[in-house]
Amino acid sequence: FESGDGTEVAPYVIRNASQLMYLATTALEGNTYEGKVISFAADIDMSGYTWAPIPLFKGTILGNNFTISNLLIENNKSITADSSNYYHVGFIGCNSGTISYLNFSNVNVTVTYGAVRAGAIVGDNNGTIKHCEVSGVVKVDTALTGDIMVGGIVGFSGSESSITACTMSGT
Repeated sequence: FESGDGTEVAPYVIRNASQLMYLATTALEGNTYEGKVISFAADIDMSGYTWAPIPLFKGTILGNNFTISNLLIENNKSITADSSNYYHVGFIGCNSGTISYLNFSNVNVTVTYGAVRAGAIVGDNNGTIKHCEVSGVVKVDTALTGDIMVGGIVGFSGSESSITACTMSGT
């Protein structure tokens, strides 16, 4: 991160693609960021990167109306299924935290494998998402069968979740 200690007073600050990739890497290593605050300080272009979804997020993301653009997310056999054999695909696989004022432009999510919950921001939402905008494509291989839940913003939203003032344009 650029700075911060993850508190409300001094959140972790993300200003570029390498810092965003650091967030993903540490999350893939098991950090859920529970009780931590992450604040975006610039628009971030993810051209040239393939995003591996943050498996589980329990913290707070303050997007500050910045935009992540050109995010490419592909589910394949490298993404691990949960205990129910679902593949959670999105910027965040499973969310139990809060994501606010974070925008996504020209996002491209491609689902080609397994029983899946997929959306541009979150695959499986059990938290709060508010004031986020998404433009782009979330597509599913038409040969897939079984339990497939796909949406522009989230693939599945649990009964305790909240999605407020969010928009999606695209397919």
